[in-house]
Amino acid sequence: MAVGIGDVVAGSAFLVSLYALYLTHLKGADITLSTENGEAMIDELEENDFVTDIPTRLRGNISFFLLNQGNRTGAIKFIDLKFQPDKNVAEFCKEPILLLKSAQLAQNPLSLKNPLLIKDGDADAVDLEYVLDLNPIVKKRYKDGLDKVDIENDSLMLVINDLADYKKAELNKLIDILKYNTKLGEITILCEHTKKRISKTIFKKGTISLNLVHSFRDTFQYYEDALQKFKLEPEPEEIIEIIKGELSTLNDLIGKCYNTIENRISKNHDNLMLPPNVKIIESYLYNENLCLLKKCKNYKNIIEKDIEAVIRDIKENDEKSQYISILPNGSAKQKLIKELKDNREPLRLKVIKASSTIEELIKMLEGELRAFSN
Repeated sequence: MAVGIGDVVAGSAFLVSLYALYLTHLKGADITLSTENGEAMIDELEENDFVTDIPTRLRGNISFFLLNQGNRTGAIKFIDLKFQPDKNVAEFCKEPILLLKSAQLAQNPLSLKNPLLIKDGDADAVDLEYVLDLNPIVKKRYKDGLDKVDIENDSLMLVINDLADYKKAELNKLIDILKYNTKLGEITILCEHTKKRISKTIFKKGTISLNLVHSFRDTFQYYEDALQKFKLEPEPEEIIEIIKGELSTLNDLIGKCYNTIENRISKNHDNLMLPPNVKIIESYLYNENLCLLKKCKNYKNIIEKDIEAVIRDIKENDEKSQYISILPNGSAKQKLIKELKDNREPLRLKVIKASSTIEELIKMLEGELRAFSN
């Protein structure tokens, strides 16, 4: 049976009307995501950023667009933001801060849990702000990144000099890495957006991948200038004075902690409040100044053997004292009270020894200063 021109025209008209029906009524929400060039750019640093220290915080932002080409209001949910550092710069990169902001939500950060609604034929711009922190070891302040530095020497003054050399070498290494690697990593945005399929609305997974890159020019010159002028801050003599002050404070805290626990044991634990000094003194186990002092072979064994040991004993004694407060009256409670009272004299002697050790350390540090000034 021959097909006439009229049949073809009618068929074409039917297909056109069917497609028009789809576009106007059946298509539903159709959200597309786009970026300008698939790159997230790091801003140039300013010269003023280098006045007080070596900056290690890199920032930038990028906008990408959400367009609803459908005929129904749609929704998009941002599920996760991920960052994968480039292998060449991974050793200097820390986990970045990633923050989405929507023009629709003004200045309020866009929650990853709440969907963003986009009307049919409408669009929205979403800003991604990113902050990438680099390893702080390159900073001039002696405390930054100290726990990662593997140095050891016979005197604190030599340790401080080695630390300055190490930081300067790491800064030089960072500059070289940035010069030859413009790509710092990749940011991945995982999302779900509505998609209409004839009779039902589904959520379709989507991904936006952005290369995090820099195009430093002036920044390199600022880094190079900072490298040439690099000098550890504060001055070595001031660092030693700071550590002396920390040791004196620690000595006072050890005595106060012991007295608090001593009074509590003597009163059979009528006062079971946690002495705040115990938590403060415990922080000295991770104190940056003692960390620096322990990198000196002449101080390391003394600190670990006497000072840190008595800190742990005071902490353990206090934990037992607190445990007594939840024990019911009876033989177990009385046994623990007796144990603490029996340990009171050994602990007192350890506190006296630790105090003497701290005073000895302070004198040794004063000797370091005298040797340096000669």
